[in-house]
Amino acid sequence: MQEMKQARQWIARFSSAPLSAFPKDSLQITFSRSSGPGGQNVNKLSTKAHLRLCLSPPPHWLPLYLLPTLYSSPHYVASSPCGLLLSSSNTRSQAQNVEQGIARMKDVILEAAAVGLKGETSEVQKEKVRSLAAREKSKMVQLKKQRKDVKGGRRAGKGAGGFE
Repeated sequence: MQEMKQARQWIARFSSAPLSAFPKDSLQITFSRSSGPGGQNVNKLSTKAHLRLCLSPPPHWLPLYLLPTLYSSPHYVASSPCGLLLSSSNTRSQAQNVEQGIARMKDVILEAAAVGLKGETSEVQKEKVRSLAAREKSKMVQLKKQRKDVKGGRRAGKGAGGFE
């Protein structure tokens, strides 16, 4: 229960942090030539951004419970010295591609953090469960009382010795 609460708090902090606060020192960023339309710009400039996040050893800011989920992510490359690999080539600008790559990396980490995380139970739901439990208990008491009366009725007839 406490772990779930801590995980929710970490997710809230990480998701509300701006992209500029993402720890870029734990990323390896390289560039290569992009493909697709764009003419001379695509052929001459290296605008495609490759972002790698090393998971061994894991970054200090990344909770350890995320590692198994990240290892099973489609972005995890086992043969790479680093774990997660993302690339972005949507724009003609290196800076914009890096920004988009960081946003996607953040999304991948948040998705991994949300796996297996149960939502917090609302007060309305808790009250509903309490009400149902109380109703079930009263129904059980009523059934036991009826059963007691049936058995008591059988005993009352014994010992009379016959028909009168």
